[in-house]
Amino acid sequence: MQTLCAAIVEALNQRPAPLSHTATVEDVDQALVVAIERGRTTLNELWGKLNPAEQDCCDRIVQGEAITRADRDAIRRLLRTEIIEKQGETYRFQVPLIQRFIEDKLLF
Repeated sequence: MQTLCAAIVEALNQRPAPLSHTATVEDVDQALVVAIERGRTTLNELWGKLNPAEQDCCDRIVQGEAITRADRDAIRRLLRTEIIEKQGETYRFQVPLIQRFIEDKLLF
């Protein structure tokens, strides 16, 4: 989160006032790319610490696919490590940057 905020502030500081006072959705999207690149080593380490079942669950959450009973143990571990959280009947990533990182991994 700090990396993302720093990237937004850096981008805004390059603009003249008053344009530097408010971030747009485009600014945040561009900052996400910068934040992922800066945090790639950490994000790769996090991904590498997940077992294949946990990685598969993360992929399916990103893709909006259903979680099954067979995923129960992996989901428990992801909840316990605070990578995901339950929201109603679905799961979401506690840190959107992790979701964006996984989305990028799925594209390549």
